[in-house]
Amino acid sequence: MSKVSSNRKTLFVGLAWFVGVLVLLLLTQQAYQYQQSTYCSNIDIQLMKSKSADKGLSINKKEVEQFFINQLPGKTLNGVQVGKLDLEELEIRLQTNPYIEKADIYTDTKGTIHIDIKQRHPLVRVVTKQNTNFYLSKEGKKMPANGQFSARVPIATGNINDTQGVADTAASPRLKAIWAIADYIDQHPFWKANIEQITVANNGDITLIPKLANHHLLLGSADNLPNKFNRLLTFYQDALNQVGWYKYKTISVKYNKQIICTEK
Repeated sequence: MSKVSSNRKTLFVGLAWFVGVLVLLLLTQQAYQYQQSTYCSNIDIQLMKSKSADKGLSINKKEVEQFFINQLPGKTLNGVQVGKLDLEELEIRLQTNPYIEKADIYTDTKGTIHIDIKQRHPLVRVVTKQNTNFYLSKEGKKMPANGQFSARVPIATGNINDTQGVADTAASPRLKAIWAIADYIDQHPFWKANIEQITVANNGDITLIPKLANHHLLLGSADNLPNKFNRLLTFYQDALNQVGWYKYKTISVKYNKQIICTEK
């Protein structure tokens, strides 16, 4: 094959690739424009259930759909073109819902709006002195308690004062301490399986109540939690296995480098 023929072949191949890419870009642009001009026809919602949910979902598909539609300018899906939707802004608005950790919204060529919801993960249920009742999530957000949803998490009671409303981040020192303890418990399978209640005394001391064994675990504050829980775990393994789990009324790790027990 001559050099001229080889150059022509290379030129034709390069030209074919160029034309192919150009056609693909034009078709992609045309498909995008078609999708943007398509009217919204349907909403498809997928809910990712929290791993600690015990009964039902914290938010259902109907509630998500209604919340989403209420964010639209005309509060209706009728006559809305896909290209007119600000998907990023709608995601941000959905994530203001106290039950929603993350929302991903996208559309397809048929005009269907797909909404993927990751629900918040509750760590602890709180009952305050004002008799308000809510969950604290993994992020420290308040989740209103409702009759359609329950979670297998510890309950916090006692001298817990909160007047900030259920949709805000936990801000009071005692709520922050409860959240920190609940978060530590959630990360450690032994304590997660054994702690059922967190109580706060009038002086602020925090006590844990296990499911098994009729004793209380006095932490005091939420400071230095790894050290306190490690001392408790060592005491469980080395002492309680010898003398029995029902010997003591209170086991205190409030003070550093000490374990103080009160017999029944």
